[in-house]
Amino acid sequence: MMFLFSSSPSGRRKADMDTPVDGPWQALLDKVRAGLMVRTDSRLVNPGEVFVAMPAAGDKREAFIRDAVARGAEAVVADQPVAPEMLGGAELFPRPDAAEALGELARAYFKTGQAVMKTIGITGTNGKTTTSYLIEHILASAGLKVGVLGTVTYRWPGFSLDASLTTPGCWQLHDLMANMAKSDVDVVVMEVSSHALDCLLYTSPSPRDRG
Repeated sequence: MMFLFSSSPSGRRKADMDTPVDGPWQALLDKVRAGLMVRTDSRLVNPGEVFVAMPAAGDKREAFIRDAVARGAEAVVADQPVAPEMLGGAELFPRPDAAEALGELARAYFKTGQAVMKTIGITGTNGKTTTSYLIEHILASAGLKVGVLGTVTYRWPGFSLDASLTTPGCWQLHDLMANMAKSDVDVVVMEVSSHALDCLLYTSPSPRDRG
């Protein structure tokens, strides 16, 4: 089973592009684009940085926000209400979806919206790694420079890193994509769980994959 769809050159969904960006959020994106660091782990926050309160934090979310503010976070991004007394001197940036907001911030920091690489995404229960190797071989044989993000390694010509996850987390994904762009990679072959991609391939989907 195969599904094909195209993403915009900037990597933003059409719905995102149709939604006006408010002034304060745009100002924060500009600061991040200029090098302001973003954290999702409150323990890593340094004074003046941005902290994104991720939904996965669950009932520890408030404690993480307090910790980030205590460590000097300049801005807190959240998709749920935050009591003013929790913010100290930090500015709150409410967003509809914190995970999507992190993606916007990562795109700004690593400038991946400027990348022109095509991305092939492979998902399903079985055969993802084998399929990624086959596609890599076919494209490389055609003279293209190929990057692979998969279960075994994250790699492209001249670089290889043992994979910690099948699909890298948002921040690491943008970091890797930015470095591939700097290395003039033409096509990225990626084992995925769920990402907006130029090409989505299902390999041996199980009933749960079909929903």
